[in-house]
Amino acid sequence: MTQTSETNALDVLERFRLSLQACCIQLDDDIEIGITVSIGYCDFFDGLHDVDNWFNLADRALYLAKAQGRNRVVPWTPVQTGS
Repeated sequence: MTQTSETNALDVLERFRLSLQACCIQLDDDIEIGITVSIGYCDFFDGLHDVDNWFNLADRALYLAKAQGRNRVVPWTPVQTGS
C-alpha cells in the first residue's frame, strides 16, 4: 500500500480481517464454518536493507499475532520482537 501511512494501512488490514470474520461458508448438511485471519504488518522504514528483511519482520509480527490468540492484526515493532 504505497503512499499509505502506518495508521491507515492498519485500518485497512483491520477492515479486511473483520470482513473475513463476518463470512460464513455453507457446506453440505447445513454445516457452516467461519473464517479468521492473523496478519503481521511491517511498515517500510529507513534502515531496512532489502525486501527479504522487510518480509521477515512482517513474518515475525504474524507469528506474534498467532501467539497472542490469532484473528488479529499485529504491526512489527522492535520492542515486541526483540529486533
